Amino acid sequence: YLKAFLFTIFCSLLIFSCDIMKKLSTVSSPDGNLSVTFSLSDSGNPQYTVHHGEKQIIDTSSLGFEFKNLPPIKNNLQISSVERRSFDETWQPVWGEQKEVRNHYNELLVSLKETDNPQRVIKIRFRVFNDGVGFRYEVPAQKSMADSLSIMNEQTEFALTRDHTSWWIPADYDSYEYNYKETKISEIDASEFASENERVDRQIGNFNAGNTPITMKTEDGLYLSFHEANLTDYPGMTLVVTDDLKLVSELVPWSDGTKARIKPPFSTPWRTIQVGKSASELAESFILQNLNEPNKLEDTSWIEPMKYTGIWWEMHLGKSTWGIEEAA
Repeated sequence: YLKAFLFTIFCSLLIFSCDIMKKLSTVSSPDGNLSVTFSLSDSGNPQYTVHHGEKQIIDTSSLGFEFKNLPPIKNNLQISSVERRSFDETWQPVWGEQKEVRNHYNELLVSLKETDNPQRVIKIRFRVFNDGVGFRYEVPAQKSMADSLSIMNEQTEFALTRDHTSWWIPADYDSYEYNYKETKISEIDASEFASENERVDRQIGNFNAGNTPITMKTEDGLYLSFHEANLTDYPGMTLVVTDDLKLVSELVPWSDGTKARIKPPFSTPWRTIQVGKSASELAESFILQNLNEPNKLEDTSWIEPMKYTGIWWEMHLGKSTWGIEEAA
């Protein structure tokens, strides 16, 4: 009886472990300091967390889509496959601070399929660098998916672990020309800028939101910056701050409220989290360039980097004008 009991316990643990493995996958940076863990909730909702060393820097954050006239892709998903690969190359930019740039990451590609009809398929690709994380959604062409989609919300979350000090500008859909403010994440409030946004295309739908990049410093002195890369044929992403300190994607809408009109197959821009032990490490990061598409020009010999001198920003600061007398 004891042997039968122990065998039953062993089989139960094995089944439990296999079930956990089906719902949990981790990928780490090449140096091992940064890691992303993908999982599914009990309802089949895609989620991820991010650790830097032993400390969690992104708590459990949900992923998904809401569509117009179609069920959302958010719950009732199961993992159909997991693929991994490592990549390491060095490329030469046409211009920039460095002659050569290293593109070195470990990748996790999770394929998900709905357990209920219409059994749509969606993939989430993670790339983990030594200095940050990039991830994106990939939607293949499929019979169970409409030929044309109207995305109403991209439910991408970045769940923060503390009320960090942040540097931000308002989620103005038309302009990035603001001075950055320094506040706690919970204090992001763009209502004081409302009087500047009299044009319809510059109105902010949610005052507790900022344009990316939003940069912050943790109590431990770690610097984080949230942005996007390879923004092609897709709306730009702003980030709304919730009461429980989550940054939630808020895509720039069309006039009718639709966020994106797109046809499968498609990939979203990369959602990026840059991580550094200092602000200078963020400035020295090449994650955004590495996640953008490679240069498609075969001949770049005619490009000659030069310097531009102008008074545009001096005008903003009230130091100069276009006046000829003052310029003289």
